Amino acid sequence: IGATNRPETLDAALLRPGRFDRNVEIGLPNQAERRAILGVHAQGKRLADDVDLGAVSRGTPGFSGADLANLVNEAAIVAVRNDRSILQYSDFDTARDRLLIGRREHSNALLPDEQHSVAVHETGHALVAALSPHADPVAKVTILPAGQALGVTEQLPADERHLYPESYLKDSLAVRLGGRAAELLILGEASTGAANDLAGATQLATRMVREWGLSERIGPVGFSSDGPGYLGEAGLITSRPYAEDTQLVIDEEVARLLREAEARATELLSTHRPAIDRIVALLIEKEVIDGDDLMGAIRGADHVPEINHA
Repeated sequence: IGATNRPETLDAALLRPGRFDRNVEIGLPNQAERRAILGVHAQGKRLADDVDLGAVSRGTPGFSGADLANLVNEAAIVAVRNDRSILQYSDFDTARDRLLIGRREHSNALLPDEQHSVAVHETGHALVAALSPHADPVAKVTILPAGQALGVTEQLPADERHLYPESYLKDSLAVRLGGRAAELLILGEASTGAANDLAGATQLATRMVREWGLSERIGPVGFSSDGPGYLGEAGLITSRPYAEDTQLVIDEEVARLLREAEARATELLSTHRPAIDRIVALLIEKEVIDGDDLMGAIRGADHVPEINHA
């Protein structure tokens, strides 16, 4: 019996009949499985009445069993640091943020103008997500710096997804570019805070064009990644299996998708300018808001049509 996270690196002699000739791939747990795993690691720990492990599992898509064990341990550490022997739901929420974006450092406080800029940026993400019918609902928005992030807009899927339609992917592009669009609209200029958004949006658009056949100019052709499928840089191609002219078309199509997504985000934000002002003010006041706070601020603005309640 052997185990590896890099099966593509194994020598073929190890995989011939009579050796390791049966492969069992263990994927990441789904929501029900994450709930059961959390129950195992929570044994022996005192949980408050407000702790719903089902809700915790819903907020941990993509977590492995080891990640979930780490989450429970980190939640226990948060409780101990607050002089409590009972774990509350907020401890799990704080633990998840620390695992995903890093620990908040009080010495990393923002200047007033930076705080306003971050509030505008995160409002752009959150408002575009709320107004996009196919985007995942917003769970939390914060302008408290943590790790390398100055602010975070957290979206949680309503259901476990296995397929991603083109409409979902285009909404995802618009959400990623919503922060930069809000900066340009409200502040009149963009900032370096959009660097990770641009990188993520570009990678997603590239895969839409190059791998998933979602470009009419490229057509139903997929140039999938030749890189490792388990660890390493997913989505990178080590040797280009197409001509330079094709690469030029791919670059043009990626740029088109990104421009269209930014234009859509800008249109949504421009149409709902009163909602932007309300959300920015709420973020500066509270620093952290949840999905209900966001929806309340949007509904409180004038002339807001249908919004994403998913």
